[in-house]
Amino acid sequence: MSAGDYDLRLYFPIIPNRVNSSIATISDIPIFPNITYIWNSPTNTYEGASFNIKGQLCAQDNLDFKIYNRQVNIYYGASLVGTDITDSIGNFSLSYTIPAGTGLRTIRVKLKENNMDSTLTINVTTNPTTDPVVPPIEITPTQWFLVIGVPIIITVSIIAAIVGFLILRKRMLASRVIKIPLEEKIRNLKLLKESGRIEEALSYLFSVIYMELISAKYGRKRENNETIRDFGIVSVKEFGLDPSKVYPFIQRIEQFIYSRPFNITEEDFRKTIELFSPVYYSLTGTNFILNF
Repeated sequence: MSAGDYDLRLYFPIIPNRVNSSIATISDIPIFPNITYIWNSPTNTYEGASFNIKGQLCAQDNLDFKIYNRQVNIYYGASLVGTDITDSIGNFSLSYTIPAGTGLRTIRVKLKENNMDSTLTINVTTNPTTDPVVPPIEITPTQWFLVIGVPIIITVSIIAAIVGFLILRKRMLASRVIKIPLEEKIRNLKLLKESGRIEEALSYLFSVIYMELISAKYGRKRENNETIRDFGIVSVKEFGLDPSKVYPFIQRIEQFIYSRPFNITEEDFRKTIELFSPVYYSLTGTNFILNF
């Protein structure tokens, strides 16, 4: 039976000389043999952040059939952190403050009625420090006069020197080959893949391995409000990475995490690694080889 709204018709037979026969109909009963969860939460956050756990419930065989007015229990790790009722289009949402503890953490949503659940793996980092507020500098009229009186040629020379330095620095960063130890992270990737958690393995490949390479080479971390696609564009425009290498990898990761979260095969994993290898080579000067 496929998902949909069905009518239940009840027939009551005649009892001679007592009761006439009758028919009762209960209309529009939602029936769904199985469900799927579509996550709409980011996969990176930090300790103490207000994290919006949200997603949508649909019938597994018909994504247009939304599972509405159902209670879901929401867990962070093994702890129940809240509940929500899906709205008319199957959406659920819960705002949660991330507790202390960094690394990979699991968020799980479970349908209360039949225990059908789904998990999302996120990467939790330490709370970023807030830049100190620099008080404004008050300039007296005399100082303004001295500033205006500085020869124009000196100003032009300073600007030219700064621009030249920035261009040179960008070229040096682009040509710099980095070497960082990834053995432990590759082991984690292997464990996720071999335990059948291929979706989490691909998320780990991007959110941990790729992001650590970018951080090591360019000193840039992904902002909380940046999507996977946003950071792919940053990688090309700000860091000068080859779009023909970066975009196919980014698009594939985005596809599996948001569009096909539960239909990832071993072949999909292998092809994604093949797309990541030239990106890895651009950053490290070596090939990305997995011995499993």
